[in-house]
Amino acid sequence: EDQIKNNAKELINWLQSKEFKIILLSGDNNKKCKSIADKFGITEFHGEKMPDQKLKIINELIQNEQIIMVGDGINDAPSLTIANVGISFGKAADIAQNAADVIILENDDLLKVKKLIITSQKTLSTIKQNLFWALFYNVVAIPIAAFGFLSPIIAAGSMAFSDLIVIGNSIRLKYK
Repeated sequence: EDQIKNNAKELINWLQSKEFKIILLSGDNNKKCKSIADKFGITEFHGEKMPDQKLKIINELIQNEQIIMVGDGINDAPSLTIANVGISFGKAADIAQNAADVIILENDDLLKVKKLIITSQKTLSTIKQNLFWALFYNVVAIPIAAFGFLSPIIAAGSMAFSDLIVIGNSIRLKYK
């Protein structure tokens, strides 16, 4: 019998508070899956699923939703490969690690999944901000320079300043 990972309840509660849809997808028997689902407040579960059946469920879900698959077993590997983001652990089966997009190395701590999601959301926000600043500079400064209203030295300095804004904004990720 697999042992439930530390911090599972805390991660599930956090995901539910952020309105993530949580699905338990397992090869274990339905009775055990229902017991775990009830214990953690998971409303949708699928038990007694072979790897190809898990793959079919993920394929159906991925048509309409973004899927994060967390798994550590051999039977999770195919589903980890097709999920939008596959997450496995350092102590997982080698095939699960090879199939995953992200491997969490620190002791199977599920709270690292929370940290990963938060960091990825902040990173996406920073990328959007950087694209805005770069686009803003190009839309405003290049036409001004092209029509001769800006000297080449000032244009080059402005370009360097724009780069510094983007770099500084990216460095902020470390401290967010």
